[in-house]
Amino acid sequence: RVLVIRDHWRNVGMGFMPGQIRDMVHLGMATGMHVYFENYGRYDWQRYFYGHGGASFRWTPARERLWRRRFRSDGVKEPTVVEVKHEDNSGLGDDEWEASLLSALSNASVRWIVLNGWATTVSFQRVTAPAISALRA
Repeated sequence: RVLVIRDHWRNVGMGFMPGQIRDMVHLGMATGMHVYFENYGRYDWQRYFYGHGGASFRWTPARERLWRRRFRSDGVKEPTVVEVKHEDNSGLGDDEWEASLLSALSNASVRWIVLNGWATTVSFQRVTAPAISALRA
């Protein structure tokens, strides 16, 4: 399983990001899920924070091609996309994105999840911990 978090971290500073990243990496380690991040904003936290031994969590075009081939061979055509409610009054996104993300994370048959964020903060208590519990049950 793969979780890709795409976010531009609008209005979020560098000091805030490590805690969010830690929680998502914890989710991956606790569930065996591969977690990657695609940062397309002005703060590229991955230039400053990286995993032990230089482990990279960066979602790259090469990784996307690799996973797309793997998933297609297993019959998974496209990722399950959760779109966070946009903060620009465009009306885009899902008001209930946390519930949608929790549902996708908790369902082991959902193999490829893409979270399209907007200064996304995933609540450990409301989303991450319940997903871990559901997958361990």
